[in-house]
Amino acid sequence: MALQEGRRAIVTPLKESAWLGEDASGLAERSLGQWPLPSLISHDPAQPLIDWRFTPQPRTQAPNQTLSTISLPPRFIGRRAELRTLQSRLRQGRLHQLLISGPGGQGKTALAGKLAQMFQQRGIPIFAWSARPENDWQFFQLELEIA
Repeated sequence: MALQEGRRAIVTPLKESAWLGEDASGLAERSLGQWPLPSLISHDPAQPLIDWRFTPQPRTQAPNQTLSTISLPPRFIGRRAELRTLQSRLRQGRLHQLLISGPGGQGKTALAGKLAQMFQQRGIPIFAWSARPENDWQFFQLELEIA
């Protein structure tokens, strides 16, 4: 599958380039065919690369992690530079509050969850609440007061 994706990606490799968006010289079109096709090569020519008698297995996904009532993705992907900056500022005491806002699907929950998990692992109590109908705000307030 990776080889197929690679071959699809190089059909016209420079066509989508931001640098050549207004290129009138046709460089993007001339780039076609200038790239070697991705290949899978074995170090042992006598050994087949693929055992075609394999039994296909469905991909297994890691279970989602949770932080109180908040579901977090199984793996933290992207936004690593932002995570390092925030971790540094929080550790140094230069950041006391943090508001993460933006459109859906940008990784806000994953970023906040990763930060919270970092502090939770250090023994700092974390209180997390998600604004969903099934999560009772008054119960969360009570939890805060008891703590």
